[in-house]
Amino acid sequence: MQRLKNIMTVEFFIQFTIFIIVIAIAWINQSGTIFMLTVVSLANISLVISVLYTVNTAIHARPDQFPFGTGRLENASAFSCALLMLAGASYSLVGSAEQIFHTTGHLAPRLGLVTIPVAMSFIANLVMTTILHRSGKKLVSISPVEESLHLAFKVGCYRDGILIASLLIVIKIEQLTHFNPVMMDGIIASLVAIFIIVKSWPVLLANFRVLVDFPLPEPEQMEIIKVLAHNHAIYEDLGRIYTSRRGNQCVIEIELGFLTDTPIERILKVEHDLQQQFTQNYPDSLFRILPFVVPTSHTKRVE
Repeated sequence: MQRLKNIMTVEFFIQFTIFIIVIAIAWINQSGTIFMLTVVSLANISLVISVLYTVNTAIHARPDQFPFGTGRLENASAFSCALLMLAGASYSLVGSAEQIFHTTGHLAPRLGLVTIPVAMSFIANLVMTTILHRSGKKLVSISPVEESLHLAFKVGCYRDGILIASLLIVIKIEQLTHFNPVMMDGIIASLVAIFIIVKSWPVLLANFRVLVDFPLPEPEQMEIIKVLAHNHAIYEDLGRIYTSRRGNQCVIEIELGFLTDTPIERILKVEHDLQQQFTQNYPDSLFRILPFVVPTSHTKRVE
């Protein structure tokens, strides 16, 4: 974690420098593409800050002694970043479309200036992708946050590489044919916006499903009750049943009553046996028994 924190600290200063250059160019150059780069740069900075916060939280919590995990925190960071990218790209797409169909009133963009921050972003993404790829080979297992970072920087390389090639082609076409650069700038910005929307939407949706616990449909809940009714002899009483779906994972927590003198080994065996049965219907499931004490004189009942 400390190694990843050091890497992301350096990346923060790189992305902040790129953001300052983008803002400076945007101040003197009216361009839909440079506005898209502003959105991308802001999203990159927010991603780095959220990762630094997640890593710093994990380090101070001493996960080697208190392994609580940072899964939900990582999902929240990814969701926030994807939401920012999606909102910015959608807003830019509307402006770029207006720029394409209404070229009058727009100053001719200086696309040569735009290539400077794009090239810097491409180099930064390429370096980070290489560093994370090499460091990942040395580890037995890669943390979810590091895996998502590697994917984000890899996508950034593709995005910036395509954008540089498009800008160079447009600059050459402008020199040879004197084609309206305003329209070409709007087309490039629109394509980049669509690319970001396509890449951000699945990330947004996947992390939303993990952060929000959806209840299981009634037919699936009835299957759970059937399993409990079939195994009514292995417990004394049935309390509440808590179910939810977090992304693709199904969470089942059931209150089961046992006599005061029931050995802990028997309770663990009941949990294991029920887990095996639930796994048949829910392969990716998390099952827990929430045991409670039933008096010896209690008459068995199933609610």
